[in-house]
Amino acid sequence: TDDPVVMVHARSQQKSPLYSWELLRDALAALPDVGHEEASQLARRPDLKLSQNRANALVCRNRDLFLYRFGDKHVSHLSSSQDPEVAPDFSPDGRFVSFIKQNNIHIFNVNTEQRRALTIDGSADVLCGRLTWVYQEELYGRNNFRGYWWSPNSRKVAFLTTDC
Repeated sequence: TDDPVVMVHARSQQKSPLYSWELLRDALAALPDVGHEEASQLARRPDLKLSQNRANALVCRNRDLFLYRFGDKHVSHLSSSQDPEVAPDFSPDGRFVSFIKQNNIHIFNVNTEQRRALTIDGSADVLCGRLTWVYQEELYGRNNFRGYWWSPNSRKVAFLTTDC
């Protein structure tokens, strides 16, 4: 199959696409500064973050984060700045996207497309929800800088604050 990500039925071994990468490619290609070739590469990346219900995907591009709702013809730009969005994730119910920006935790409401900061005291010396290299290297696993966790009902976020 030409699909980058497939589901495999355990008993029958029958494969089916997990999502339509072509629809995602077309939505990304509609962005003003994304060409067809780059859109194709982004849509086929194996590190796309999918919501648990597989209705939405997060796409990272040039330090920016985009939300795609499968079946839509456009993507939503979650924020615009030179600072990257770190450790993006979906809430368990898929209604929110969370990420760290400027060492603060932010959430984006998928339905209303409103963004807000959950923490405001992050700085170069205080990390809210972001792990230092010691935690990510020795405790949580390499390249995992996420130091926040959603409650199972998506109503609360627990996070680690570190004073560097």
